[in-house]
Amino acid sequence: MKKLLFAVILFTLISGCKEDRFEKGAIIKMTGAYSSFLPCNGCKGLSYELSLNEDLKFNERLIYINENIQPIFNNGTWQFEDDNTKIRLFKKDTKAMSLFLITKEGLIMLDSNGKKFTGEDADKYLLKPGSIQIPEFMLVDTTLTKDPNSLTGIWALTEMNGQKPDESKYQNGLPYLNITESDNKFTTMSGCNTSKGAVQIKDDLISFSKFMSSNMPCEGTAESEYLSAMKSADSFTLENGILSLKAAGKTVLKFTK
Repeated sequence: MKKLLFAVILFTLISGCKEDRFEKGAIIKMTGAYSSFLPCNGCKGLSYELSLNEDLKFNERLIYINENIQPIFNNGTWQFEDDNTKIRLFKKDTKAMSLFLITKEGLIMLDSNGKKFTGEDADKYLLKPGSIQIPEFMLVDTTLTKDPNSLTGIWALTEMNGQKPDESKYQNGLPYLNITESDNKFTTMSGCNTSKGAVQIKDDLISFSKFMSSNMPCEGTAESEYLSAMKSADSFTLENGILSLKAAGKTVLKFTK
């Protein structure tokens, strides 16, 4: 009986060691950078790069091409799923862009339902090993404009409908708005997607129109509430470095540079 018990224990230990070695080997095999240019409705392109580390942590970077949008950085942990056929990212405030299918060519980003993207841009969701080198001419200087009397520049959201926004409700951080008075254009990162369009400014009147937005799947209602407030704006004030957008005399959004 003792010999049988010893044999069972020994078999369990050996099996466990083999499994640990297999898991460690699989982790090492998957570590490194993966990247692609993702589809982006309303912008010229979205450079996406994911770096998987051996300690089961990851770093994520999104850069909007030829747009006055600040790069987005995320980090967290990752693990295998479905018998080591998929990789799941665990992010702080979002589940977007968090599931990938492992293939011989690299990683395929899956949608929120765990399915492959379809259509003519489906191949762009394949992340191939290695980093993307973005030509300098494709990037835009995102240095903030510091002139307190100018609307031109990047504005960070500080208040919406009288309340301080809850950053945890926005998948890619709090929204910000970039206005360029010289060509009457705007871009905004609304917490998940980016939008761009036309802005008309005369005296203290302002209006945003011709919205074109990327169509990434987003959670919750925070983004739609922000965009709705922005579209409703008809006037503004700019005092002490605070930009207030108003609708029918009521402040709906506040920003600071």
